[in-house]
Amino acid sequence: MSRLGGSAFTELVPVRNADRRKCVRYPCSSEITCRIFTDDHEDFWAIRLQNISEGGIKLILDRFIGSGELAMVEIYNASRKIALQRHVQVLFTFEDLHGNVVLGGSFMPELNGTELENLLGFRY
Repeated sequence: MSRLGGSAFTELVPVRNADRRKCVRYPCSSEITCRIFTDDHEDFWAIRLQNISEGGIKLILDRFIGSGELAMVEIYNASRKIALQRHVQVLFTFEDLHGNVVLGGSFMPELNGTELENLLGFRY
C-alpha cells in the first residue's frame, strides 16, 4: 500500500511535452525548393526544405546562419510554377549527424492559408 493511499501498483500515464508550435507543419516534396538571401549579400540554395507551416520553415543547409539573424527566402514549387518570398527570423540552427545545418525559422509576416495551400498544392 502506498503512503498516498490506494494500491502500490498505480497506472503509469505517459506525459507528453506540450508542443509550443501554434501552426501545423507539412512535409515538403522535392519539387519545393528554397533559395536563401542573407544580409551579407550571400545567396544559396537549401539542400532540402524539410517542412513548412503558416508560421515558419525548417531547412537543411550546407552552411551556417546564426540564431537571431534575418534572411529572405524564396520558396518555389516547380510543378505548380509558384514562388513566394518571405523574411525569416532564424530561431535555431544545429549540425545534424551528416554534417548539414538544420535551420528553423519563423516567417515575417506569417503565410496565410491560401499562400500555403497554393504552394503545397492541396487543401489542408
